[in-house]
Amino acid sequence: MKENASAIKRRLKSVQSIGQMTSAMKTVSLSKYNRVLARLKAIRPYSAQCARLLALVGSKDASGGEQGTTYFVAVTANRGLCGSYNIDLWGKLEQTLARQTKPYRLVLCGQWGIDRSRERHLENIDKTFAFHDVPSAAEAAELSAYLEGLWQGCQAGEISFISQAFRNILSQSPQIQRLLPLEQTQGSGEEIFCLPDRLSVSKAVAARCMQARVHELLLSAMAGAHGASLMAMRTATDNSENMEQELERKLNHIRQTSVTTQVLELSRGI
Repeated sequence: MKENASAIKRRLKSVQSIGQMTSAMKTVSLSKYNRVLARLKAIRPYSAQCARLLALVGSKDASGGEQGTTYFVAVTANRGLCGSYNIDLWGKLEQTLARQTKPYRLVLCGQWGIDRSRERHLENIDKTFAFHDVPSAAEAAELSAYLEGLWQGCQAGEISFISQAFRNILSQSPQIQRLLPLEQTQGSGEEIFCLPDRLSVSKAVAARCMQARVHELLLSAMAGAHGASLMAMRTATDNSENMEQELERKLNHIRQTSVTTQVLELSRGI
């Protein structure tokens, strides 16, 4: 009886420690989720206006090439403990690469994906990018500039993002979204005064539009990652509380049984 009580006490202490840890991680995930979500809501109107302005002035980017290499930009979380978020995304990446018949290269974003690629000895990795849990505009600009350099240098024939599309805290799904080439547009046909000229303005707007799109995709992926982490830690915390209550009931039952047994022995004069 004493051994059982001691074992339950040790397990109860362990469960309480884990519950405190998961509760703290839940709070951190909630804070990061709110920060990323706020930035995502702020960048979306700007991205939409950039696309509207590009459609207005027209886009005729002739860079890249049909024979160029296909580039896939995979965006994972920086760490695990976020349910099946990373595993689902990695499965989507492997399925896409298995069906690929043309030459391709990979750009990995997120520390979890970088570590995973080393474990799996993944080939055709062109570059890796590690960014903060709340991606900044500077980090998005760095990635955008690198991808634009591949496109302008005709190294890439197509550039696509493989990331989790964020819908809400409970729903994310891995999707492939093409970044380049941009959809060719002739402009609105309206008389628009452009300085220094229409082509220069079109290229500048296209660059801003791409940077905003990259930032939006990174924020969307991280919103999903922190949302998944929040839900995982919330579930873990709830389970630890339930287990703690169950262990306390068992411990109280053992104590009550021990006291009852001692009373009976004393009453019988044993």
